[in-house]
Amino acid sequence: MIATGQNHIQKFRGLVRRFAVQTGGVAAVEFALILPILIVLFLGSVELTNGLTASRKMSQVASTVGDLVSQYRTLDCATLTDIFKASTAIMTPYDDTSLVVSIAGVEFDSGGAATVDWSRTNGGGSAAGLVNEIPAALQIADSYLIVAKTDYNYQALFTKFSQDQFGTTSFAFSDVFFLRPRIGSEVSFSC
Repeated sequence: MIATGQNHIQKFRGLVRRFAVQTGGVAAVEFALILPILIVLFLGSVELTNGLTASRKMSQVASTVGDLVSQYRTLDCATLTDIFKASTAIMTPYDDTSLVVSIAGVEFDSGGAATVDWSRTNGGGSAAGLVNEIPAALQIADSYLIVAKTDYNYQALFTKFSQDQFGTTSFAFSDVFFLRPRIGSEVSFSC
């Protein structure tokens, strides 16, 4: 009876030794263990790259709209509408339905107090709140400033992955640019 138990132990040891030296399926097992990590890294890097590119394009819209407006002495509704249309071309290939472009002409009196001379958004409304975005260093007495702001809600490509990893499927981006008029001391607007 003792011999039979030792026989089983020796057979078990032999099986363990043979299993330890077998390497035929190790690569497949390792790949199966690492594959989910690689997929998460790939999807995360694609999502991050797309989000950063959308944010960069959104910043470029604010910069371009502000720059175009600062090149005018007088601006009318048709010209401003064309400038807003150009912003949709900059956002290509990203969806621009959630893009809000706001522009305002801000005048500073002799005491440095800011007053919104005119303001518009690409939806046709007012953007009078942009005066709150101006840093103190730019509030110079007897001057004029163009304030351009963009807000964008980026929708993730991989919504399920984004929800699981980041807890949301959309990310809000915003940027503000401040420019002085290039021609003259102010940009007048009439609609």
